[in-house]
Amino acid sequence: SVVPSPDISGQSAGYYSSAQFSTVGGEFLYIANGSDKLKLFNGTSWLAIDNASVPAITGVTTSTLSHVWVYRNRLFFIQSGSMYAWCLPVNSLGGAATQISLAGVFQNGGSLLTGGTWSMDAGDGIDDRCVFITDQGEVAVYEGADPGDPNDWRLQGRYDITPVLGKKALMPVGGDLLILTEDGIVPISQVVTKDPAALSLAAVSRNIEPDWRREVLARNGKPWEFIKFPRYNMGIVSLPVTSTAPAACFVVNLETGAWADYTGWDTNCLVLHNKWAYFGTSTGKVM
Repeated sequence: SVVPSPDISGQSAGYYSSAQFSTVGGEFLYIANGSDKLKLFNGTSWLAIDNASVPAITGVTTSTLSHVWVYRNRLFFIQSGSMYAWCLPVNSLGGAATQISLAGVFQNGGSLLTGGTWSMDAGDGIDDRCVFITDQGEVAVYEGADPGDPNDWRLQGRYDITPVLGKKALMPVGGDLLILTEDGIVPISQVVTKDPAALSLAAVSRNIEPDWRREVLARNGKPWEFIKFPRYNMGIVSLPVTSTAPAACFVVNLETGAWADYTGWDTNCLVLHNKWAYFGTSTGKVM
């Protein structure tokens, strides 16, 4: 019955991307929504980040940054509604941001939607690759550690998939990166080796393909998410509630690969915290 007071108020958008980042100064959390200034949590308080804050990010308007992730000890960001990504110096919470233009890489128009790290050995290392994905379903994979150095930043390839179901529709699993698409959950290792027409056959969710396509048609107006819940051997795919689609989610057994429907779970968003799975509902509750 107690209504908590918010640590952050006055925001103009409520769907966030987040990344936890370690420096010599401790553990920090960055959040971005593409409409308001980046927010940085130091374990005690929140700070709005711009070109005058401490730390500061210069070279880009931080309120335009809609997605954040960590790649090779750098923070990377997507600029909303553009073909630009940005990154900060190594092991830094601020500094001069480096622009990464992908306008000449992608061929089908649209804008960047999301990005992530593909770690081929299930850990951070020199074999990690940086993945950029547009809202039209194009994927670019880069190798290297420094986007500002042409000798240390190379395009591995550009690939086509069906549109991705949200900016947080990515999940690292072992030595792969799973992507939630309109055709199902596709491993990036299959994207770079198969024709787009054959990707549905390689989807992790192939056994529930009719159900998957039905829910995509019913719920495609909102972003989907996917988390692992190891304590109960579960993988959970959110199925956001719409006016025509009731509360539900897909759950997969991580040992057997068997799928099930869970009804009544209003999984608007998902997060794993202290080994427990939490979800936010369409009415603003945390469960």
